[in-house]
Amino acid sequence: MPILTTDAGREYKVTGKKLIWYPERIDDTTPTEVSLPLRIKLKLLLAIGEDDVTASNERMLDFIRALAADQIDAIQEMDVNDFGQMFTTWLETYNTLNGVSLGEASA
Repeated sequence: MPILTTDAGREYKVTGKKLIWYPERIDDTTPTEVSLPLRIKLKLLLAIGEDDVTASNERMLDFIRALAADQIDAIQEMDVNDFGQMFTTWLETYNTLNGVSLGEASA
C-alpha cells in the first residue's frame, strides 16, 4: 500500500482493515507506528457508553483506549497534536470506507 499524507503533511497508510499512523518522533520512547482498526464492533461503543464519536468529542482518548488497548502505552508517548491528527485521519478514513459516520451507523 502506498504512503498517504494528510493536508498537514502527516504520513499514514491504509492496509486492508487498518490505518497505520507514523507518529512524530519526540524521543526514543515514541512509537514508530500505531495501527488502528477500521472496523468496529458495536459492543466497543457500548462498553465506553458512546454512540457518536467525532473528532471534537472530549472522549476520543477513551475511544482509542478501547479500540487499540494493546497499543495504549505507545500511544501515550505521542505528541498531543499528533494524536489529534491521527484520530481525525482515522475517523475520516473510517467514514469514507464505510459510507457513514459512526453516529449514523448507530442510528
